Amino acid sequence: MQKIKHFVITSFLGGLLVILPAAILFLAFRWVFRTTTGFVSPIAEILTATNHVQETLADILALGILFVVCFMLGLSIRTRVGAIVHNLIEVNFLSAFPGYQLVKDTVSQFIGSSGKSQFSRVALVRAFDNEVLSTAFITATHADGSYTVFIPTAPNPTSGLIMHLPASRVTPVEVSVENAMKTVIGCGAGSQVLFKKK
Repeated sequence: MQKIKHFVITSFLGGLLVILPAAILFLAFRWVFRTTTGFVSPIAEILTATNHVQETLADILALGILFVVCFMLGLSIRTRVGAIVHNLIEVNFLSAFPGYQLVKDTVSQFIGSSGKSQFSRVALVRAFDNEVLSTAFITATHADGSYTVFIPTAPNPTSGLIMHLPASRVTPVEVSVENAMKTVIGCGAGSQVLFKKK
């Protein structure tokens, strides 16, 4: 059962890693041209118009379709032929778009090519000589006991600061990366969990 669960998750995340950089780039261009419709809205509108279903149900169906597409893409790139086709499309087409590689690298850092986050642990850090604490993610541990941490900005966790700090300024906390990320996206809402697990 665990193997099936791992297979489904890694296949879905593999497809997400293929489609998400292109989707982010597409959404960025839509924003530039002042497009206000969401990514799922066009699909929902088509479903509503053709099947006369309620809008909420249409959104659920659209999200289900996106999940299946991501899963199938992830499954296909696990095969030799799928991987070759994906590499050809990426090298000859997608890489020509400005910013595609940057977006792909950013997404890869957050979910990793194996579906795992590149952040090893969550920590509260005191970067300066005061009492201010920052939520951070440990990205590397060094031989001398010091840490490299990423301190994200809120509510956009893809930007932030990279700091190299001695162990005395870093307090790891027993909170999952996912839960800590929710507090960043929520501009600090729910941060009590970080202090309960110190």
